[in-house]
Amino acid sequence: MTTAGTPLLALAITALLAGCADPSNRIRTVSGSTIDAAAFNRTIAGFEDYDQPPRLIRGRAPVYPIRAVISRREARVKLAYTVGEDGMPRDIEVLESPDEVFARHAIIAVRAWRYAPAIRDGQPVAVGVQHEIDFGQNMARFGSADARDDRRD
Repeated sequence: MTTAGTPLLALAITALLAGCADPSNRIRTVSGSTIDAAAFNRTIAGFEDYDQPPRLIRGRAPVYPIRAVISRREARVKLAYTVGEDGMPRDIEVLESPDEVFARHAIIAVRAWRYAPAIRDGQPVAVGVQHEIDFGQNMARFGSADARDDRRD
């Protein structure tokens, strides 16, 4: 069931919310929309001993599971993964998730993200990162990205 105004409303919401950081240092974006990489990269922390932290080049927010939209369920998924020397996310692990549906949607999105790799001593290196993705009110919110304790060099 859609109405003629629904696409315009969705476009307006996307324009207003995509990439806006709130005071808790979270990136808000509409489900499935392009992530504001510059805003996202400002949340990356814990890489002070690197020449450059990994930086998101491109990515889309996870698609909000349709069953969750219908039932108005919200969730927070915490992922840990490695950003390789090639900028590709790999070894994605679900650290916390209320159910498999939200975890699966978060993993699918992160697999498609592309990073500029972390640089140490002038060379690209693989590093571990963690992200919290909040699925709430038909949006995905990205918590700060932090260095994982078990970084891989």
